[in-house]
Amino acid sequence: MIKTQNSKLHKNSRGVKAHLGSAFSFFAWCLKLGICLSLGIWNLVLPSEAQAQEFSLSLSPPLLEIMLQPGKSITQAYEVKNLGDSVLYLKSFISPFAPDPESGQIVYQSLLSPGQQPEFKLNNANLSLNDTFVLQPNESQQLVLKVSTPQNLPENDYYFTFFVSHSSPGELLKKTGSSFQAQIGSHLLLTVSQAGEFDFNGQIARFEALPKITDLGEKINFDLIVANGGQALFKANGKIEIFDWLGKKKKEIILRPDNVLVNSQRKIVCLDEPCSFSSFWPGHYRAVITVFDLSRSIYFWILPTKLALALTIGLIVLKLVLDKRKKNGKHIIYNDMP
Repeated sequence: MIKTQNSKLHKNSRGVKAHLGSAFSFFAWCLKLGICLSLGIWNLVLPSEAQAQEFSLSLSPPLLEIMLQPGKSITQAYEVKNLGDSVLYLKSFISPFAPDPESGQIVYQSLLSPGQQPEFKLNNANLSLNDTFVLQPNESQQLVLKVSTPQNLPENDYYFTFFVSHSSPGELLKKTGSSFQAQIGSHLLLTVSQAGEFDFNGQIARFEALPKITDLGEKINFDLIVANGGQALFKANGKIEIFDWLGKKKKEIILRPDNVLVNSQRKIVCLDEPCSFSSFWPGHYRAVITVFDLSRSIYFWILPTKLALALTIGLIVLKLVLDKRKKNGKHIIYNDMP
């Protein structure tokens, strides 16, 4: 009887060991699979050496405004500097743009045929537009851009961006491969005029106070959009003046002189502070915007609404308390004792 029980126990222990061995084998297999998947995902997440290379480039000047007569030319020296730690393969090119009429955002266009727009070329001895050149870390390159206007070019504004783009080493060797990876640009705003001046044709498209009624100490924000319907860009030189109901000037805010391009409109901001106004004196105020010879007035209110609400609630509570006391006083009975 004892032998039979021992044999059963021995068989059971072997079965348990077999189950434990299978469990450990399955656990080890899962662990190996998890490690492999983790390494695969890690390799996908980590950037390759080419991807991790830093692109840091400067181009100056960042903006150039030129007025030229038809048939004339001008040269401008640009400096390109590699501020990163890796070698950069660069090329320069010109791209025309026009502002969107509604938003003023830049919309790039294709180059026109010769004679229909200004002409560009590099005056460098061994370098032309669209040629690839190399910049080592902390190395700089001067690009001398020549701008020429054909004799019969219409008098108008012409807008371009002078781009310097980072290209692959294959571009240098004229091989196939990835082309542009990143780029930096400098805007070139060119006005072509024989007399050197155009008639001003600006408009104040919007001038609003938001909100039109506010509380003591709270801000009134001014929303200003200026449009240009002329032939040449202009700068939004101007100011906003705020007067109280007695006509006394309370504040003057200078506008930032941003460029407003032809056939577009632009949201104008103030120079050194937000375009806003606040006061702890209630009343009816007037704001006057002046841009060149353009002028427009708007009106807004500053009222003690919170104070008036607090006083109203206080008076209501006080009246309720007094009414309750008066009502309780009528129920008092005086007993005259002899």
